[in-house]
Amino acid sequence: MKRWLAIVGGLLGVSLIGYAVFAGESDEELIRQRLIQLEDAVRVEGQVNPLMRMAQVNKAFKEIFTEEARIRFSQDAVELYPQVVNIGRGRTGLAKAAGQGLSYLQRFDVDFGRIEIELNGDSGAQVKTLATIDASNRSAYGRGEKRSVSFVFFNDDQWRIESIAVGAIEP
Repeated sequence: MKRWLAIVGGLLGVSLIGYAVFAGESDEELIRQRLIQLEDAVRVEGQVNPLMRMAQVNKAFKEIFTEEARIRFSQDAVELYPQVVNIGRGRTGLAKAAGQGLSYLQRFDVDFGRIEIELNGDSGAQVKTLATIDASNRSAYGRGEKRSVSFVFFNDDQWRIESIAVGAIEP
């Protein structure tokens, strides 16, 4: 009887180790989840209290971005949206800009598609994607566009975005 218990215990132990090793989420899956988290963090549906919105964005951005995170915009984005030039540096600057900018919108949705992930060892990744952006302001003026977006991710026990480069409008 003791022998059977030892065998069953050993099999369960090996099974749990195998599950932990082979069933854990891959780095690519974790990065994709982080992009979904970013989509959710910047989504706007209807009027939102600006203070509550700012608190939500700050909380989400602490998980999504590194402290030194930065963003760079293409020239056409700067011409269309000149206010992006004044975005502060770091996660705090990004959160402040996102919270303020999103508060003027009635609707904002971004969807990251065609995601290509290139891992650089265990601690870094380059991610290229096509962002589909759908937005409208409170006067119901809407705008939709597609832009290439590149991310640099850093892994310091969890994947976080270190930098974003927003490209030109795609045809």
